[in-house]
Amino acid sequence: MKNRTALIFNTSLVVMPVLSLLSLKANSPALTVTLFTISYHLLANMLAGCLSKVIAFSGNERYFTVSAREMEWYRLAGVRKWKDHAPTYEPAVYDSRDLKALRRATVGAEVCHLIGIAFSVVPVIAALSSDYLRSGIPAFVITTLLLVVFNLALISIQRFNRYRIDRIIKRPGV
Repeated sequence: MKNRTALIFNTSLVVMPVLSLLSLKANSPALTVTLFTISYHLLANMLAGCLSKVIAFSGNERYFTVSAREMEWYRLAGVRKWKDHAPTYEPAVYDSRDLKALRRATVGAEVCHLIGIAFSVVPVIAALSSDYLRSGIPAFVITTLLLVVFNLALISIQRFNRYRIDRIIKRPGV
């Protein structure tokens, strides 16, 4: 299997909504809301990935520059130790033979995860405005918090790697 992460993600994208609809028959609002929330997050992250490919960033914007002070945080968090264990949706994009393309890939991935975080807040707002969904607020909050933490971890990896790539690119003769 070339890309197990993509297979699992795409399969979940189909299976979770089906389970959500089946849970409606069980008359369990909490289960239904939890499954619909997970389905929403999967779909939202897929859309975030698509949007991040459409939104054009050069990667030279100040936001995408990682400071030495920020790197201290990543070192304290031990990003170097766990980054290789994180799932990668499109491993082929991260080809280290072309450092400038690799840097652009880290920018694109970061934008994708930032959009994913923005989309993850929407279900919480929806739950607060719906009587039926209000019973599922804990599910919305828990899944949203988990997704935000997961996306922040992936953003940390992108920024950690970008700092290292920038240092290599700035070396004479590279």
